[in-house]
Amino acid sequence: MTDKKAPAKTPAKPTRPRRKTPDWGALASKSESAPREEIEREEAAPAAAPTAPKADAAPAVKVTPSGKVIPITKAQTFRLPPDALQIIAEEKAEEAALGKRLTNDAAVAEALRMWGKARRQARQRNKD
Repeated sequence: MTDKKAPAKTPAKPTRPRRKTPDWGALASKSESAPREEIEREEAAPAAAPTAPKADAAPAVKVTPSGKVIPITKAQTFRLPPDALQIIAEEKAEEAALGKRLTNDAAVAEALRMWGKARRQARQRNKD
């Protein structure tokens, strides 16, 4: 018979400590966290005029090529290429110099347009 050693046990991975959950009751009580004047102003404010009920927004859906409708439950996420991030930074700097504020959505949309255009042009140059 041959002597076989039992495989060594790997040490258990340390677990992360649990997150502390906030005490929502303490956070919600305004009398302790807000100055007294602020509370009095809110209580004395007149009731707002009733507004027309808002129509529910149509849920976002995706239609497949076969015609199947799939509801979209969460936003699409993707990683931007480094050169697109550079274009975003340049766009924000240009708008800041003009005194305008550029939203993240607008910056990303413009950067992707420019990045895609530059990429297509580079491919075209490489083909020729």
